[in-house]
Amino acid sequence: MQQKTILITNDDGIHASGIAPLVEAFTAFGADVWVVAPDRERSAVSNAITLREPLRLHEVAPHQFSCSGTPVDCSYMGIVHVVPRRPDLVISGMNNGYNLGTDVFYSGTVAAAMEASLRGVTALAVSTIRGASTEHLRTASQIVVRLARMILSWPPTRHPWVYNCNIPPDPGRVELTSPGIRHYHDEVMVRYDPKGEPYYWIGGPISPDHGNLEGGEFTALDAGNISLSPLCLSFLPPQDEWQRVQDALERQGDT
Repeated sequence: MQQKTILITNDDGIHASGIAPLVEAFTAFGADVWVVAPDRERSAVSNAITLREPLRLHEVAPHQFSCSGTPVDCSYMGIVHVVPRRPDLVISGMNNGYNLGTDVFYSGTVAAAMEASLRGVTALAVSTIRGASTEHLRTASQIVVRLARMILSWPPTRHPWVYNCNIPPDPGRVELTSPGIRHYHDEVMVRYDPKGEPYYWIGGPISPDHGNLEGGEFTALDAGNISLSPLCLSFLPPQDEWQRVQDALERQGDT
């Protein structure tokens, strides 16, 4: 990891317990480590970016900055403004709780990694079990360093990739996985304020049932292994489905 520049961000905030172990682990391997993270928890804000109000940036420690914006803002600010050279890798996490399957569409952790990819930097989003112990976070940090070294050693891709990683307690081997579908109970809870006006909470608890794909993240974690899912930022469907729609369109054009 000598002479590599690493940018760390997250969506749990600058004081989240997952940052310090990562900084320590990457520093021990000789990396030039920088941190830009939200000044408060910004979970589940997805790819929101702040364009219509100013951002505040404060240095809370050498090479460590809090930002008043979203995780995407932090990734952008870190790459474009804070870090004096383009990072070799962006690490987003370690998130307090797994990001599995369709969670990636809502997760600020994954969104910060995706923003890095859009800025031309390979990124690794990392999540652990909710309420992970200090010991587990230290172990997970060592695994993240090992994964980072592997990723940086692989041949460059045409476009920088995003990897979504989930690390269970007592982790086993690394499995290359595909995201499944994580089900939540759809729910809108209605409450009333002291003046009798309604307000709402949306989103219910996680369902014990979940969809899966062959080689999926859920299977890996259930076996005590680490899931590593490459994410593609292209919204194009698989070629066979593309062709099916193309054929249907051409048939309609003939009528």
